Parts: sequence; C-alpha cells; structure tokens
Amino acid sequence: MKLFHTENGKEVVYVQMQDIMHLNQSDLPIPASIYTKVFTGVTIVDDSNRFDFVRFDEEYEVSFFRDLEFVIDYDKYKDLTDEQLEEEGKKLAVKANEIAEKWNNMSEEERKKY
Repeated sequence: MKLFHTENGKEVVYVQMQDIMHLNQSDLPIPASIYTKVFTGVTIVDDSNRFDFVRFDEEYEVSFFRDLEFVIDYDKYKDLTDEQLEEEGKKLAVKANEIAEKWNNMSEEERKKY
C-alpha cells in the first residue's frame, strides 16, 4: 500500500515494506535512493514489520511510486463500501487474467521485448 501526503508544501509517499519487497523481486529498475533507504545491511521482512511504512520524499521517488499500478493507493479505496471494494476486486481479477492471457500467448522474443 502507498499513501501520498503533502508535508511542509512537499509531496511525500509512504510505502509498506511488503510492497517494497515485491518490487525488489521484480525486474523493474529501482531508483538507487529507494534501494539504499530500505536495503541497508541485511533486511528481513516478516510478520513483525511487513506492514511498516517507509517514507520517500524526493520528487522522482514520489513519481516512481505514483506510476506503480500494482501497489495499492490507499486514497483510491479508503472511502469505498464493502460492495464497492468487492466490485473493484473483481475488476482487478479480470484485468490480471487478461494480462496473463496476453503474456502466455507471447513468444519468448515478445516477452523479452515487453
């Protein structure tokens, strides 16, 4: 989950450790400042800290996380009813299945390209 705020006239984002770990396991290039803020020494994420948030305040860091669709933006969902949340979940499941189907139908060459 990610939370965007304005603090002292500057936009910042707080991102949960579990999402940062998913990002780290992806093939996406991670800005060096994000990597060094989180992964200093040995970083272990478990049930005791996976919901902890890390603050990012550089403009390019905020922009990087704003563009990541797979990290849930709290503000987008916080005011929804249970029924609306369920409907959003269904929409996301359909979208994920469509992406998976496209991926599965690609050749090795196309997969490398995308």
